[in-house]
Amino acid sequence: MTSQESVANARKSISKESRKKAGQTKTRNVRIKNIVGEAIENMLLAEDSEGTPQFETFIKNYMGSAKNDPKSQAAQFFAERIIDKNILDVLDSRHEKEMNKDMDFMRYRILRQFYDKQREVMLEVNHRKRIMCLTSRRTGKSTMAAGIIDMVALRKDSEIIYYNKTFSNGIKQVFDNVIKYSDSIDLKVKKSSKSDGSIEWANGSKLQILGNSNNAEADKARGFKARCVIIDEIGHQRNIDYLLNEVIYPLMADYEDSTVILLGTPSRIPHHFSTKIWEQDSSYRKYNWSFLENPYIPKAKEFLDGICKAKGVTIESPFIQREYFGKIAPDTEAIIFKKRNYVANIEEEIKAGRFQFTDISIGVDYGFSDYNAMCTLVYNRHTKESRELETSKFNRATVSDIIEAVKRHYNKAKALCEAARINPDDHIKIYADTNEESITADLMVKHKLPAYNCYKYDKMFAVEMLADELRTGRMKITEGGVLDDEMDRLLYKRNEEDDIINEIDEDVFHADAVMALLYASRKAFFDMDYDINFKETEPKHSGFITDSNGNITDVNIVSDADSGNFEDSGIVG
Repeated sequence: MTSQESVANARKSISKESRKKAGQTKTRNVRIKNIVGEAIENMLLAEDSEGTPQFETFIKNYMGSAKNDPKSQAAQFFAERIIDKNILDVLDSRHEKEMNKDMDFMRYRILRQFYDKQREVMLEVNHRKRIMCLTSRRTGKSTMAAGIIDMVALRKDSEIIYYNKTFSNGIKQVFDNVIKYSDSIDLKVKKSSKSDGSIEWANGSKLQILGNSNNAEADKARGFKARCVIIDEIGHQRNIDYLLNEVIYPLMADYEDSTVILLGTPSRIPHHFSTKIWEQDSSYRKYNWSFLENPYIPKAKEFLDGICKAKGVTIESPFIQREYFGKIAPDTEAIIFKKRNYVANIEEEIKAGRFQFTDISIGVDYGFSDYNAMCTLVYNRHTKESRELETSKFNRATVSDIIEAVKRHYNKAKALCEAARINPDDHIKIYADTNEESITADLMVKHKLPAYNCYKYDKMFAVEMLADELRTGRMKITEGGVLDDEMDRLLYKRNEEDDIINEIDEDVFHADAVMALLYASRKAFFDMDYDINFKETEPKHSGFITDSNGNITDVNIVSDADSGNFEDSGIVG
């Protein structure tokens, strides 16, 4: 055997002996640890004379030592085990998990009160930026809106805005239901006010109910922020493009999970902005269903058959399709200006001598809460022909802006008269709406313009005359212009039996430029010797006349049907 082999065998022998001793030591240590542990356990569990376990006394004394001496080993022991550098994060995480569990359960408690179609929409809120529901009547849109409001309010410090056509409609549609659903899930309401249209919850979430009857009401939300905005009755909202683009979209930037929800039946107005969103805007998640899919409507098919029979229509009629199936079906039968004739470029026609005018009339519709509009009409009192020269429409304007726009229309008309060798002083007149007489007075006195209050009686008779002029082609307007766009959407009202009645439906669309044209056209019809024996069908309102020195005298506007002499008192249009 070599020396190297001898060394190797010796190492093996020592290693084997060492492992044996290590095993014995480990076994002994385990036995000792178990014996000691059992002894300590028995001592700690042993009770004193009062029946208190020793471990409670030990812990109490040990904690007392730590409290009495913050630098002691006992204090250090507790500090190392209790105070973790991430303790606040851990506690917050646990609290957040518990809150989420509670919120999920509360959401479930809300959702279980709605049927499947409604729940599908509600579950998308704060997951999609834009949602649109065009459904029929009786699908529970407004009750769903109330449920959505409560679901969003579950998240603390959520700001919510609900719009209806008017403030009073909004209160009627959702206020009580929001309170009811809050109570049903124990979501504590801190305070609420129907008169203010506000609800505030204990977790800091808030609801504000608003109307949208005009731009001034829409603007009340400016400066707000919102996690959720709901616009109800979307197909019946006025100036919805302004509300969305100018007010709603900007105020939703503060929340990453903000959602705007549009609810309603399809609009009866052709080319309504809500229809454009439904047909063209791919940024919206869209839902459509009818009341036939509402499980809470008993005998829905029989109900629909009864509606058709009562109205004398079939299920394919636009009214039934729109109102009871939620389909896009505009009410083209009720369009007031069904047929229009157009002029390509009236200024070129005038310059080329193809149209000769004798007079110019400028109509002005003031609309601080909506749009301002001005329409200049050139006409020939002998041939009884008239043409739109220019139409302007704008909003959010100051008095100075309005006056400057009127002056621009007047100066253009004056230049045309001078080029045609027509005396502007005798053949240009401005007829303005009576709701801002101070502006008209300013135009007259300060700016020396021939501005007067318009004649506003027997409105529907004048509208029918205007429609007849456009239909026959005696009056022509610009194709695709402001007037053409408004006339596409201006409808007659329908009564409860769905019959067309002789009244403009301004609840669904308010025309501004058409009203300006109406004011201008009445002077033209008077100069054309049309039979305009207007009847006084509206309340009297104050106006004014001026003498040769420009002094203003207040008068009452009355019709002079026998003589037709409106111009002398400056009350024409």
